[in-house]
Amino acid sequence: MNDVIVGAGQDMETASTLPPASYTSQAFFDLEMAKIFRRKWLPVGHIAQVPKVGDYFTIDVLNELLMVVRGADRIRVISRTCLHRWVPVASGAGNTRRFSCPFHLWASREGWTAGHGHLKANFPTSTVL
Repeated sequence: MNDVIVGAGQDMETASTLPPASYTSQAFFDLEMAKIFRRKWLPVGHIAQVPKVGDYFTIDVLNELLMVVRGADRIRVISRTCLHRWVPVASGAGNTRRFSCPFHLWASREGWTAGHGHLKANFPTSTVL
């Protein structure tokens, strides 16, 4: 890590490549994640990938399982795992009217906000939401 810091600010004539350890170091990876990738918005796809309402595609970004979904009013990037059991609710790409958790059938159109599968019969809605 010190080799990288020492090399900062060098002009092109005296600059060198990163030390080999920077490509395999967990500490360097964690630093890059914190200082570069988690600080700003990241492009994750193109609008042409979701042209119609209900179109979606899945991506893994920074160890997060995400999906890009075109809704009736906008495009959203949301988690593609159920918030209860962390089961993936989508993979690949396609078009759907709703996403459903295979474990307990919670369902949603564009995020985890609508429907509760068979749990609706067992619990009042106010305790599920």
